[in-house]
Amino acid sequence: MKIFLATNNNNKKIEIKSIFCSISNEFEIVDDYFTDIEETSDTLEGNALLKAEHGYKQSGIPTISDDTGLFVPALGNEPGVKSKRYFSETATDEENLNFLLSNLDEDSDRTAYFKTVVCFSDGKNVIFEEGKIEGQISKAPLGNNGFGYDPIFVFNGRTLAQMDSNEKNEISHRKVAFMKIAKALLR
Repeated sequence: MKIFLATNNNNKKIEIKSIFCSISNEFEIVDDYFTDIEETSDTLEGNALLKAEHGYKQSGIPTISDDTGLFVPALGNEPGVKSKRYFSETATDEENLNFLLSNLDEDSDRTAYFKTVVCFSDGKNVIFEEGKIEGQISKAPLGNNGFGYDPIFVFNGRTLAQMDSNEKNEISHRKVAFMKIAKALLR
């Protein structure tokens, strides 16, 4: 089954391909020519749908996309759907995570969760699946692996950036969501 992956994030491409390969060799993931689309929805579901439909129109083959957010209740669930653009529209990962850390007081509740929503579109059918992982926000970045907020998201005593890619993929919100969508597509 040939599926177009609607993202230009190379880290996500690697992670998603690894997840799909671990599920079935029936998938051929195509990821080489997606043109970005502005994420204008105020929900993860809406942005995933925008990207999936845009990817399908662009490629002409069934498309999957995702949108992921980090939600911190002490910050009113920010950065949430704006996780990629939390500090500014052109923010780097480092700027976003430093901005988040500066917004948390020393004694703030540091609970947080990552949520990924995956959308599949083939021009007729749309399927959504989601994955979630709960953890804490560290007081400083730790670890050299991963991307985005991984250096400050603590799960079971370590940040996601302190885990190797295999460890992270075993517990990741993205893996949960993409496994669900892959299994739905194999039915």
